[in-house]
Amino acid sequence: MKQKVTIFLIALFIILNINCNNEYKNKLTNEILMKKYFSQKDIKNLNKILLFFDEVVKHNCKDQNIINCYNTYFKGLKNNADSGVSVLKIDFDEQNKLLKSLDKTTFNKIWYYSYSIKAENTKITKAKIILLKPNSPYMNFLKEESKKKSYIKEYYDSVNEAGDITPGLINGIILYYNKYNLKDKKDRLILAIHYLTINSRN
Repeated sequence: MKQKVTIFLIALFIILNINCNNEYKNKLTNEILMKKYFSQKDIKNLNKILLFFDEVVKHNCKDQNIINCYNTYFKGLKNNADSGVSVLKIDFDEQNKLLKSLDKTTFNKIWYYSYSIKAENTKITKAKIILLKPNSPYMNFLKEESKKKSYIKEYYDSVNEAGDITPGLINGIILYYNKYNLKDKKDRLILAIHYLTINSRN
């Protein structure tokens, strides 16, 4: 009986350890660069953003490998773009729930709220959107990342000069997403913030 209990406890420990490791692999590590611009509370919120987008990418993906799911997701975006359709597959209501769940301090280190005006026939509607905040800790984080990654430099320079995510930048990432190191959680976080920002105005 004791032997069975011991075997059960060992098996339980292994399962819990695997689950913890898998959870850790999907989270941002508290490395020096992140700590330079974000508090521990901020990093927890950034993890929520990353995990939310990871789940978006994994939706309807039969592969267990997150990198393969990202490749499938971007191939889908490219095919849609070639057809003249823009479908990000991000549920707008779920995104708003995520944004509301974030600490305001963290949100303000990345975005600010603005409004877009849409005119359809004679009807004019005003929609609340999010934009990347200039001179923010997030933009400073991008600037520092850009020193060692040329593709992040292209991204940072474009947003910094235009003050927004341009159509050219949107198309460029869809076409050349393989420049991004999808194993690097910071790169995936940048993509997550990029697409949540775009999705707010769709």
